[in-house]
Parts: sequence; structure tokens; C-alpha cells
Amino acid sequence: LAYVLVEKENLDEALEVLDRGLRFNPLHTKLLFERAEIFKLRKDWKRFKETADLCWEYAYNADDVARVYRDYGYMLIELQKFDAAVCCYLISLNFAETDTAQEQVLYISSVTGKAINLQKTIERMEELLVPQDIPIYPNPDMVGIARVLAQWYEKEKKYERALACHQVVFDLTAEAETKRKITSLRKKTRTQQPGRGRRNKGSAS
Repeated sequence: LAYVLVEKENLDEALEVLDRGLRFNPLHTKLLFERAEIFKLRKDWKRFKETADLCWEYAYNADDVARVYRDYGYMLIELQKFDAAVCCYLISLNFAETDTAQEQVLYISSVTGKAINLQKTIERMEELLVPQDIPIYPNPDMVGIARVLAQWYEKEKKYERALACHQVVFDLTAEAETKRKITSLRKKTRTQQPGRGRRNKGSAS
């Protein structure tokens, strides 16, 4: 409903619908992303950033993390913080390769009239993003929670749930050790359809 209202430019009503939903589930990232879109349309960058920060705080899969950084990048382009915007799009591409992020990097290059030095930008990432109060990694608390839950589920021999939690950790960190753990757990759950992370949660065979 909120999406339809936004499409019809009934932004105040859409915001009321989203806020009602968030009162029931404050961690619902899809609702938060839609809320951010309203502030983007209004160019209310203060409230946009506040909402994007909540998306970052609650994002637990690579696609959501990638979207958060695309949103940060869009805001920074509007604020003409082009170098910082490139950083955000590069972080986004690290989690999900999207045409949008790639096209925005090219757009920044055309607007500024200079080629993007990727290596130099990566080296300056902290220098560029910290003044904008934008983190350069996914929420470490989310990683820590998923890691603890994975270990507990594994101890309880609830391997499917452990696998899902390890997948969250891997999505957010790309750790080689976590990838090995996922491979090991999939062997233990071979009687079920193996999951493939965020794109295929797996189902009973």
C-alpha cells in the first residue's frame, strides 16, 4: 500500500502507513527503505540519513547492505560529495554487483570530468566517509549476533538454523573460515535441499 501511495505521490499518507507498520516491527528493513525513499523524493537529507542509518543497523544480508550504500551514495551525489559517493558505490558493489551502482560511478566521472581512481579511492575510504558519519563496514553487532546464534544452534544440533546464521555471517564478512563451516554444515543437512544463502533458503526434499 505504501509503495502505491508513493507512486501516486501521496507521500504524507504513505509515511503514515509505513510508520504504523514500523510501530509493529521497527526492524523491518523493507519498510525502512520505503520510508527513506519518501525523504529522498522530498530531498530531506537529514531524515533520509537517519532512516538509512537504521537500514544499515538492521541489515543482515548482502543485498540490503548493498542497497544501504547505494542510498548513501545517492544522497552524497545530491550534496555534491562526489568522492565520498564513489566510496559508497564501491562498498555497495562489494556486496552486490548492480547496474545502478556501476552507472552512478560513471555518472560521477562524467559530472566531475575526471576518471575515477579506484585504488586511491579505496585507500581514502575512511578519510572520506568518517566526516560524513557513514560506516565503512556492515553493522558488527549484526555479525556478532549471527555468529553467536550459529554456534548455539550448532551445539543444539539444529543444523539448518545454524547454516542460516552462518550464511548471514558470510554474507556480511566473506570469511573463508565461515565458508568452510557452511560447506561442512551442508553435508550434515544433505537430506534436505541445500540452501544458497539469501537467494535460495532451501526446502525439504
